[in-house]
Amino acid sequence: MPEKRFYIKTFGCQMNLADTERIVGILEDAGYIRVQDEKDANILLLNTCAVRQKSENKVYSMIGRWKVKCPDRIVGILGCVAQEAGATILDRFENVSFVLGTVGEWKLLDVLHRVYKGERVVEVDLEGGIPEGLPVHRESSFKAWVNIIYGCNKFCTYCIVPYTRGRERSRKPEDILKEVEELVRAGYKEITLLGQNVNSYGKDLPYDYSFAKLLSEVDKTVSNDVWVRYTTSYPRDFDDGLISVIANSKHVCRNFHLPLQSGSDRILKAMNRGYTMQQYRTLVRKLKERFPKMGLTTDLIVGFPGESDEDFALTLDAVREFGFDMGFTAIYSPRPGTVAAHMDKQVSHEIKRCRLRMLNRLLAESSLRNNKKRLKRVEKVLVDGVAPKHRGMLQGRTEENVTVVFPGDESLIGNFVNVRLLEAYSFYIIGEREV
Repeated sequence: MPEKRFYIKTFGCQMNLADTERIVGILEDAGYIRVQDEKDANILLLNTCAVRQKSENKVYSMIGRWKVKCPDRIVGILGCVAQEAGATILDRFENVSFVLGTVGEWKLLDVLHRVYKGERVVEVDLEGGIPEGLPVHRESSFKAWVNIIYGCNKFCTYCIVPYTRGRERSRKPEDILKEVEELVRAGYKEITLLGQNVNSYGKDLPYDYSFAKLLSEVDKTVSNDVWVRYTTSYPRDFDDGLISVIANSKHVCRNFHLPLQSGSDRILKAMNRGYTMQQYRTLVRKLKERFPKMGLTTDLIVGFPGESDEDFALTLDAVREFGFDMGFTAIYSPRPGTVAAHMDKQVSHEIKRCRLRMLNRLLAESSLRNNKKRLKRVEKVLVDGVAPKHRGMLQGRTEENVTVVFPGDESLIGNFVNVRLLEAYSFYIIGEREV
């Protein structure tokens, strides 16, 4: 039998990136060889995202391109688009060999075995437990994702995740802590606890166990030179107990990503976000009082159905009030099966684009203002790699998750260094290493 060489392309969020690490680990553990060029592969895989229509369109475009340029290959579609579209992908694209949803990646070898026997396979069942002990191919030797909870129960009216990822399912704390211990022994410097909503961790377990308790245990487990991060938090579930755990921790980074989505209470209610602007404001106030030196980032959507000029102006006001370091912004995209897709008063694409430009401009101003306040500090930075737009310079992040660019040798990648912050830009700071 010829060598089984696979190429994988990943779209989407950190969850998809973590899923890909397991997919690659499963295949390599079974003797498959990963290649970096699709032309060298006899198996082509797409790990997909369905959060926005644009992401889904990219998937279908690539499948179509492979049909022309890479015929006679095994083509597999995994992830959220696979979960959402299911068998319709096989009906639409005759070159697709299998469709494997978000819960069944551990079935991949069995699915491929069935494909080799001539079957076209669809596996999109959302039911099932959480298999432990799967091999993982970590893309980084010093930064690692650790999944703690899968799925989401929030059912925000714009979001397809509960339909593509299923209901919330927490891993057992002992399995998580074992994985963290293994990463610490392997020399990892940054560990990120991962979930659609990490604050919901433990609510489905048959005993009393919270995210705050897990984070406290992880903090005790890691060694001195390890940072602990987590994503994503849900503002409604970020309670005082969690704030206290972070304040008393030695390793948990003081960087808070709190998706706001809109500054309008009317739109927040239509989104089914479950909090008001005043509740969000109270949370941010508590954090800033407890952590005078912290990073604050958010997610924001423009053009949600019914969003008026006044609603959008309230979002701009919120950006000014909270002074975010960065915001991940998106134009509202109707997703099949969600409540918002059928709402009246859909906003035109032209208005959405205009609002997005205004919002991004204001966020850039906010980021620049914050970065200027950080100048002259000496910050501990974990070096990620070579700065892509600055020849001869490295790039890393501070505890507050601020990007720092500075001159240095590539031997520093994966290590902590101290950097004096000298020159501020909207989304990064230039500095020099303090030796």
